[in-house]
Formats: sequence, structure tokens, C-alpha cells
Amino acid sequence: MRPTRRLIIDVGMSEGNDTAFYLAKGFDVVGVEADPAMQTLLARRFAAEIGDGRLRLLHRAAAARGGEWVSFFHDEAEQGHSSLERGARARVSEHVVFTIDWLELREVAGVPYYLKLDIEGAEPGFLGSMAVGGEMPRFISAEAPSFQPIRLLHELGYRHFRLINHEILANVALPAPPLEGNFVARPSPHHWTGPFGRELPGSRWFGFEEIRTIYEDLHRLWSYETLITGWLDCHAARPEVLA
Repeated sequence: MRPTRRLIIDVGMSEGNDTAFYLAKGFDVVGVEADPAMQTLLARRFAAEIGDGRLRLLHRAAAARGGEWVSFFHDEAEQGHSSLERGARARVSEHVVFTIDWLELREVAGVPYYLKLDIEGAEPGFLGSMAVGGEMPRFISAEAPSFQPIRLLHELGYRHFRLINHEILANVALPAPPLEGNFVARPSPHHWTGPFGRELPGSRWFGFEEIRTIYEDLHRLWSYETLITGWLDCHAARPEVLA
């Protein structure tokens, strides 16, 4: 099963701003969102795209193992922080949702050109479920509050890495002519993962040891609380993509 050039899988849709961007770029999208509170909103927002077959919504929780019922905690104050962990949040509502892992998602949707993964701490478990062999997305991104997602991406065979701090996304200009899909002039930076693939800001990709050093330096500065703000996504590319 080879990657489908025009398919993106958006795991952790939240209110759907990334999905809206991918659709505007001209890609078909399979969106995965666990939060039951978002189901009606997403179905209403993307009714036209669902109707014409460009978008498929899966209301499942991406996890290390599929086919299980788990608790999901909707954050009443900040939906983007909703997750499979209750944590110390004061106002949450608990829901029971069904899980999906990579093997099942690949069977349902196919192998995408790009996979976006933003599931509030559950990234390592889902990445671990991808260690089943077979074709992988050409490009993948995962939120990286620790180095573990980057290490797992390397174990999955990704060899080119780039870290993106969300604080810069408000000032990112997309290339014209575009390098991925259609040109989109000015996406909203609110709850937006940003560009992907060949349109990422910056001029170079880094090897694994380089990105380890960069991550350790950034995380040390971040721990001082006043030197670096925001959160980091790791974007990774297969070795053959940038050969």
C-alpha cells in the first residue's frame, strides 16, 4: 500500500483549523477526533466537504491499541487541552470513546502523504503502534513535549527532522508558487499546526543526532520559563523524500 499523494490524515482535529487548511490546499483528508463535544461542530463545519467525499471524519481516540473503550476528558475551559488524561484540570467532563491504532487507521484510510499527530501526550503510544512495517507517510509531524516522539520517529525509519515552535506561525508566509498543493494566502494561526512537507519555514532539515542536540538546548532554555515560550512540533521526512 503506497502513500496516496493527495491524502492527509489529521489525527487530533480539535475544532478543525488544520483540516480546513489541508482542504484549501486541495488535499483529501481523513480526520480523527476523540472529543465527543466536537463531533457536531465538525460535522456542521465541514458538511459540504463530507458530502462531496473530500473529508471523512472518524470519532475515535488514537492510541497504542485499537478496539478498546477508554475515558476521554473534555476540558471545559480549553478544548485544545482535552485528552485521555484527566490531569489536574478543574473543569472536565468525562466521556467513553473507542480507540484506533495505526494498523486499523491505515486499513480504513490508506497511507497518507502527510500525517499530523497532535493528541496531547498520547503521541508516543500511537507512534509505537506504527512499528508494524509496511509503507509509511512521506512526511509526519508530532507534538513533542519530550524527546520521546522524535526518538520513536527515528526508530520508524525517518531520517530528516525539523522543529517548529508555534510562536512563529503567526508570521509565516507560505511560498508562492506553492510547493505543496494549492496556494493559501493567509491561514489563521489560531490552533493551527502550520505548513507541512516542503513548505515548512526554515532552509534545512537535520539528522537525528543534530536534532537531539537542538532539542536538548531548546528544552533547557524553555525550562528557564522566560527565554523560550510556546510548544514544539517535530516534523520528519522519510530518507527517500529528500534524497
